Amino acid sequence: SGGGVVPDSTFADGLGDAITGKLARLQGLRVIDRTSVRSVEDAARRPQAAGRTLGADYVLRATPRWARGADGQPRV
Repeated sequence: SGGGVVPDSTFADGLGDAITGKLARLQGLRVIDRTSVRSVEDAARRPQAAGRTLGADYVLRATPRWARGADGQPRV
């Protein structure tokens, strides 16, 4: 059922977790988890304000974009 297709939101969350995991391994960098960010009111619409509320110096926000490769397969 679904042929292994993952909904975009699930894929984006997984990709975000993978990036967060890599960033968290960098010395001197503290990464704030998604649950904490989502606990801030209106965080999705005002990410910089949410970052300030949580004491972040930087806010990274990204949206995966899909395109077809030369072989016709979807790419991120």
